[in-house]
Amino acid sequence: MKRGSTLVETILYTFLLLSFLTLITQLIATVLDVQKESSAASLSSQDAMFIMQKMTNEIFQADQILSPPNPGDSQSQLQLDVNGQTRNFQLSASDLIYDSGAASGKLNSYGTVLNSFTVKRIGNPGGKHAVSIEFELRSLIEESGGTRTGNYHFTAGLR
Repeated sequence: MKRGSTLVETILYTFLLLSFLTLITQLIATVLDVQKESSAASLSSQDAMFIMQKMTNEIFQADQILSPPNPGDSQSQLQLDVNGQTRNFQLSASDLIYDSGAASGKLNSYGTVLNSFTVKRIGNPGGKHAVSIEFELRSLIEESGGTRTGNYHFTAGLR
């Protein structure tokens, strides 16, 4: 009795092994793509929520809105008076910068950039003033279809 394998068996085993390795490689690549897209979505969402929450809190604490000065005016900057201190939000390069006089820094993370930032003053002259804020946030994480971009809009007013 002969021991060993024939050429046909060796080719068949090799084909099965390569098919299995190809399938596993494609599965791992798909999982990594989904993980990258999930990271980009999560980062963009977290940044947007943080920016909106920080700005809303500052507006609620403000005594008055300094800039934009008049209802209907639009600017790329929000300036507030909070207990006699000026708080400023403005777009610088592709970052949203917060400056309270005592502390300053960018509000978006290093994985995102702001493409636009617009503040519109709303309200009537005798009532409480509010602002409508729009911004476009883009993730720097490359996905299969490009980068993820989100448009955000919210309104907040003085208390």
